[in-house]
Amino acid sequence: MPGDAPAALIEADEARRVWRAVLRQLWFDAGGHDAALREAARRWMATRSFVEVCDLAGFVPSKVAHELRRQLATPIGARFERRSLGGALRARHLAQAEAAAT
Repeated sequence: MPGDAPAALIEADEARRVWRAVLRQLWFDAGGHDAALREAARRWMATRSFVEVCDLAGFVPSKVAHELRRQLATPIGARFERRSLGGALRARHLAQAEAAAT
């Protein structure tokens, strides 16, 4: 039915937000002070479920993994970038696009 299309889009958007929240928690775990959580984040990035969650969140898994590796490379206790994963991905993409244009 035509009236069902907007409801389906809203549901899809809500589901995408849930999966992005999963990745946001991973983002904070990867940049946090807890070595065990950082290690768990690193291990989870190599799993099929990580790829599925990225897909469901609407992100490219390889780009998410790249940004998460940057977070994991930050020494524990160093200043952690408290921005969203989506913001980090957009910022990185814009910087690359600008560099390619020059």
